[in-house]
Amino acid sequence: MFDRTIVALVVKPGSKQPGFTIENGEIVLRVRERAVDGAANAACLRAVAALFAVAPSRVELVRGHRGRRKRFAIEGLDARAVRTCCDKAFGPACGEMKEAVVMHG
Repeated sequence: MFDRTIVALVVKPGSKQPGFTIENGEIVLRVRERAVDGAANAACLRAVAALFAVAPSRVELVRGHRGRRKRFAIEGLDARAVRTCCDKAFGPACGEMKEAVVMHG
């Protein structure tokens, strides 16, 4: 059985410069796609999978299908592995992350 970790983030669709940042202790994901017909959600899923180096099939949007605050479940990674990926991606800014951003699911 795989571990499952929930990652909370804020999505900003229709952004000119896509990517992840840490703002006010939260992971923020900017995607180019607009929030139309699920395009932004699909882009988020692909970006989250790439950030945590897992297949998109191991990432599931579990909350926030219609809002900007979303929660993604990542199968096969425990909370420690997710935090390690965040450390690599965000460097010192990862220390500013709120505890509620990464939860064991």
